[in-house]
Amino acid sequence: MDQRTAVLGLTLLAAASSAFAQRPEGRVFTAESPFATCLADAPLGQSGIVFTGSEVEPWAAVNPNNPDHIVASWQQDRWSNGGARGLVVGVSFDGGRNWTRAGLPGLTPCSGGGEFLRASDPWLDFAPNGDVYHISLAVAGSVIEMLAGERDSGRSAMLVHKSTNGGITWSGPIAAVDEDYFGLHDKQTLTADPFDSDYVYAVWDRLDFESGGGPALFARTTDGGMSWEAPTVLYDPGEDGQTLGNQILVAPDGTLLAFLVDIDILDGPEGEELEELALVVARSTDRGAAWTAPSHVADMTPSFNLNEPDTGDPIRGGEELFDVAVDPVRGTLYAVWQDARFDDTEHESVALTVSEDGGLTWSTPVKINQTPEDLTPGMQQAFVPSVAVNAQGDVAVTYYDFRSNAAGGLADTDFWATTCARGRFSRSCADPAAWSRETRLTPRSFDLGGAPVARGLFLGDYSGLAAAGDRFIAVFGVSAPNDPANLVFRVFEARR
Repeated sequence: MDQRTAVLGLTLLAAASSAFAQRPEGRVFTAESPFATCLADAPLGQSGIVFTGSEVEPWAAVNPNNPDHIVASWQQDRWSNGGARGLVVGVSFDGGRNWTRAGLPGLTPCSGGGEFLRASDPWLDFAPNGDVYHISLAVAGSVIEMLAGERDSGRSAMLVHKSTNGGITWSGPIAAVDEDYFGLHDKQTLTADPFDSDYVYAVWDRLDFESGGGPALFARTTDGGMSWEAPTVLYDPGEDGQTLGNQILVAPDGTLLAFLVDIDILDGPEGEELEELALVVARSTDRGAAWTAPSHVADMTPSFNLNEPDTGDPIRGGEELFDVAVDPVRGTLYAVWQDARFDDTEHESVALTVSEDGGLTWSTPVKINQTPEDLTPGMQQAFVPSVAVNAQGDVAVTYYDFRSNAAGGLADTDFWATTCARGRFSRSCADPAAWSRETRLTPRSFDLGGAPVARGLFLGDYSGLAAAGDRFIAVFGVSAPNDPANLVFRVFEARR
C-alpha cells in the first residue's frame, strides 16, 4: 500500500507562487502565513480573532487526464466570526510529493483585491480539457457588521477564478452573483461537466434573514468560463424552510443531480424553533436549463451536540452538511453525513446511503465508521465525513474520531479512511459489513483543542477527498503545537 504524507504550510505571498521546500522526515512543510506581513485588510481594526497561520477547510480535485496532477484550496488565517483573510491554492504534478503555491488574484486585499474583505468555502474542479475552476464566497466588511447586528444589509458574492495551466496562475474573478441585502449567499460548490469543457455548474444557498427562508440558486457557464448566466432558483422550500449545502454530480449518461439539505422549520414548545432535515436530489437532463422537483434521499438526524470529549467544548463539524459521489462507470450514487440515529442520539456517527438506479431509490442508511463501540459516547463521535469513488468503482469515506483520546488529557484526535473495495465485483457497499477495512491517515494523534474557534473548534465544515486513478487522495486539517491548524496530504488505496 502506497501512503505519502505531507503537512502543508505556507511560505509565500498569496499573489506569488513557488515550490515547497521538502524535508526528509515525512515531507513536512511548515512556515509562516503568506499574509503575516499584509496590512491591506487592516486586521487590527477588524472585529473577531484571527488565527494567524491556520489553514482550514480544504477541498481537492484531481486532473481526469493525469492522476498525479492534484490541486487543493483552503482558507488561510481563519477569523472567529466568519471567513478568512484569503484563500490559497496548492498544486502538485507528481502525486503530492512536491507542491507549488498560488494565490487567487483580486479576491481579498491580501491577494490584490479590494472590494471584499474576507473569503470562505473554497471549492474547485477540473474540466475534461484540464482547465481548473475555483469558486469562493467573498464578503465585504458590511457582512461582518450585519452578522454582529450593526447593519441591516451586507454584500456577499460568489467569485469564480479559472486556470488554464493546471492551477499555477489564475484569471481575475468573475461574479456568479454579487448582492447587498439583509442576508448571505453561502455554502457554494462548483462542478465541471465531465463531458463538455464549456459547461461548469455552480450552486449555493441564498439566505434571507428577514423572511428566514433560503432557496438554492444555480448558475452555469456555457462558454468555458468567459461569462456566467444569471442565477436561477433551483429549489425554493418556501417561507418555513431553508436549504443548506448543495452539490451537483454528473451521472454517466449526462444527467445532472443536484443534492441539497431541505430544512423544515417548525414551531416547538414554548416558542422554540425545531428543524427537520432531509437530504433531497433534483435532476436535470438539459444541463441545468430545467430541474425536477427534489425527491427524498434520506432523513438526517444530527445530534447538534458534537463536543470535545474531555472538556465538553463545542466542535463545529458540518452537522447539517453531507458529501456525495458517483461511480463514473456504473452510475452508482453514494451519500454520507453525520447522524446520531445509531445510538439513541448519544453521539454522531457516519451514515451512508446508496442508489443503484440513478437516485430514484436509496438504501436504508447504515453506520460505516469503524470507531470501536466499547468506548464512552464522547469518544465514539465521528465527524466531517467525505466520500469518493475511484476508477475501479472502489469507494472511500474519511472522517475524524476520538478513539485514541485519553480521558483528562488532550483531545487526542485522528483522521481515518474506511473503504468498500467493490472494484469489478457485484458486492454492494450498502452492506455495513463491506466497510470493515480501515486506514489511519494521521501520522500521529493531534490535539483538536488547539484548533481555531469559530462557533466551536473548527478545522472545516468539510475536508478534501478525491479519486486519483485507482487510488484516493485526502487533504485534511490537524492542529499542531503553537500552530492552530495545518493541512495533511495522504495517498491511500482501497483495502481488500
